[in-house]
Amino acid sequence: MTEKETRVENGKVDKTVVIVIILFGIVVMAGIYLYKQSKQPATYPYTLTVAGVNVYSKIPISEFQNKKRVFLFETQDKIATTCNFEISAVSTPDREGYKIHMERKPVGIYLDKNSAHILGETDEELLKACHAFLCLREGMECPENLMEIRDIVLNSKNLIIVRDSRLGSSGIMGHTELLGVLGYIQAQILNTEGMNVWIYPFVVDVQTNLCTLQPFSNAIQTLNITDNTTECKMNSGIFLIRSKENGIWIEGKRVFISGDDEHIRIGSIIVRDILSPEWIRVYYGLE
Repeated sequence: MTEKETRVENGKVDKTVVIVIILFGIVVMAGIYLYKQSKQPATYPYTLTVAGVNVYSKIPISEFQNKKRVFLFETQDKIATTCNFEISAVSTPDREGYKIHMERKPVGIYLDKNSAHILGETDEELLKACHAFLCLREGMECPENLMEIRDIVLNSKNLIIVRDSRLGSSGIMGHTELLGVLGYIQAQILNTEGMNVWIYPFVVDVQTNLCTLQPFSNAIQTLNITDNTTECKMNSGIFLIRSKENGIWIEGKRVFISGDDEHIRIGSIIVRDILSPEWIRVYYGLE
């Protein structure tokens, strides 16, 4: 082989090596990119914050709010069990329904077409995400400090609940849920701290702003007072008020649940489980 032929041949070899190296580099870079992409969370075009919890959705929120038929997985996690009870109380159980997963991961809500993931590492985070899930699905306004309701109510001297006289059956069901959990809390305080805390249920006439104390009895107290009417100037308590605005909000030591009857029931269930997450498990004999 002549010197010229050798140079040509070596040139071909050098070019081949360069091409191979370039192709190898491209393959490696593509592999790294795909690996990183696989480790990144899926793309969620719809994002918002509800009750202080970040929500990521692959579907329009309006579509998610139609997901009333749900499938809830059995769990040994006590907080997830409370969440299951909370969601099932205002949903239709269906094995083929929208699947709801609850996991101990960094707090957030992830929504897809056929399933949702409610996440939280601590008990409070998981509960808060659960409440936010319902607030979003039901189109309710819920404050970022939603979980402070427990301390607000329990730090009050008395357990006051005020019911709008205009409430229908669903709203009254929510009122009953709250009376149940307040009775449980009353008993717990008496058993653990030896203190007597009284429950005072009122009915308010929103046109006159007059509150009438209602007869009430449980294992700890009996209220036989009737026709005890006073101006509604309570600076603490839970207030269930009929309104065009569906939501939960806090003003000082007062907690308001407002909306139509159905949304008042839903808001009452959320507040019930904020006040005492274990109450519903105790009620069903799981504790």
